[in-house]
Amino acid sequence: MITRPSPWAHRVAAIATAVLPLALSPNAAHAEALPKVGNNGERLVWQRDEVAVCIDDAANAIQDLPQHLRTAFLTWAAVPSIPTFELWRDRCDVVITLSDNLAGRDDALAICGLAYASTTGLARATITINPRYFESIGDATVDPSAYDLPSILAHELGHALGLEDDLDDATATMYGTTSRGDVAQRTLAEGDVDAITAQYLIR
Repeated sequence: MITRPSPWAHRVAAIATAVLPLALSPNAAHAEALPKVGNNGERLVWQRDEVAVCIDDAANAIQDLPQHLRTAFLTWAAVPSIPTFELWRDRCDVVITLSDNLAGRDDALAICGLAYASTTGLARATITINPRYFESIGDATVDPSAYDLPSILAHELGHALGLEDDLDDATATMYGTTSRGDVAQRTLAEGDVDAITAQYLIR
């Protein structure tokens, strides 16, 4: 999840994940991107090679959202042997929506919620973008005053693939914060690659 600006911090966009039916949060005792696990310790992964992403009617209000999503897809496409993301109209594994109901985190720019089955792995993800920051998100390579939407989406797609936040490496896509004009999360760090490779090593 990505959070709103606070009066005491410049790096303001914290990122977190809600998981259904089991809620998991980053573990501060660890300093790498942690894979999500289910109630029985099973890794939460997609059991398919292509994950369909769709945009609901509410999120269609975000200018150039399909283009921003395709940019975010490229972030994870750099890693072989993991599911690829594709935009679909009539199939949906990951839905992109716009809502201010972000698990009580009013400061969030975006949040990812997951649904899974213990026998089949990840079943659905919802990436919710906070409309309170509708005017503050965009392409930071064009507008350095904006929170970079491709970076935000790349981070949330990492959660959708089953990863937790990286709690240590500020250059990582899965790092828990971002700031205006920051596009670093468009590019995977070594820790991101290691974490997602380990997550999908055996499916």
